[in-house]
Amino acid sequence: MASPGRSPAKRKRIELIQPEQQIKAEADGVSALDAIKLKIVGDASQIAADGVAPEFAHQIFEDERLPLKGAETALQLEVLYNERDLRLFLRPSGAPLAGAVEEVAYKLASELPPLCATMDEFESGLASPLTPDVVAGDKIAEYTRDDTAFEVRCGGLTQPAERVTFVQQLQSLMRWFIETWGPIDETDERWRLISIFEAPADGSGGRLVAAGTVFHFNRYVTKADAEVLGRDPGPQCVVKICQALVLPAYRGKGHGGELLRAMYAHAAAHSALEVTVEDPNPSFRLVRDVTDLRACQQHGLLRAASSSAAAGSQLADARKALMLTEEQVGMGRAVCGWRWRDRRVVG
Repeated sequence: MASPGRSPAKRKRIELIQPEQQIKAEADGVSALDAIKLKIVGDASQIAADGVAPEFAHQIFEDERLPLKGAETALQLEVLYNERDLRLFLRPSGAPLAGAVEEVAYKLASELPPLCATMDEFESGLASPLTPDVVAGDKIAEYTRDDTAFEVRCGGLTQPAERVTFVQQLQSLMRWFIETWGPIDETDERWRLISIFEAPADGSGGRLVAAGTVFHFNRYVTKADAEVLGRDPGPQCVVKICQALVLPAYRGKGHGGELLRAMYAHAAAHSALEVTVEDPNPSFRLVRDVTDLRACQQHGLLRAASSSAAAGSQLADARKALMLTEEQVGMGRAVCGWRWRDRRVVG
């Protein structure tokens, strides 16, 4: 709606620009985020349901554009994932599979793990039972949300073969949602997969809910730092969180926090010095901050201190007990500082 003070000449100018914008849009192709639809399905009836758009496609298509024009712009590329084992099927529709359309479809297929050859093959896989311990490792925790049970699993990436395949398919799914995604080396034994699955009462193995990867490496701790950290000098294990994804249907229900807590528990089981995060996005940073502050509170480390020195001591204890980085300690110190100042004002 035009504002009351807008002149007719200005409205005419806007109308003249619209055809030029349309021509430019056709020349530049179409958005890959509009043309690609992701479907995570559990049975054949869900194949016809609406999919979700990927959040990112720049790692496959330059500038997230598909070089299509005219009737080709009606192309829709459905990437179907089996919600249990993540096997894939690519289904192009809306435009004849020829010329630029065919090139786009083959480009996408070449960037994905091996696909099911036919829809029948994909549908038959939907009925196959999942064995979580094979594809995801040992169960390390469990919890309940809204009367639904979930189990957390952890395992290496190098074997068995079913897990290697599952990890490769999971990587293709993460690629659509992690802006800074990069390939990982599934042959490196320092990687671990931590994942969450629904846990049906019949033990049949449920759908994937969330997953992440962590990497183990050593950091040398000097004698001076060892005294502060309560560690022995020398190499100490550090766990780096490299990837984390909650599937779209499960977001906003606390599963991201459960995944992060499982990663901390894994690090504690390996006596890690600290837990770091590689390139966290704002959403993950918020989950991390809230999780760390809650952990500090549960350990009695956010009590209003009698002085700023006491507050600093509390946070030093938090770093040792909770494997926090200096950055997270700084965030906690700020919270402690606020509470300490509030106490002085109230007192």
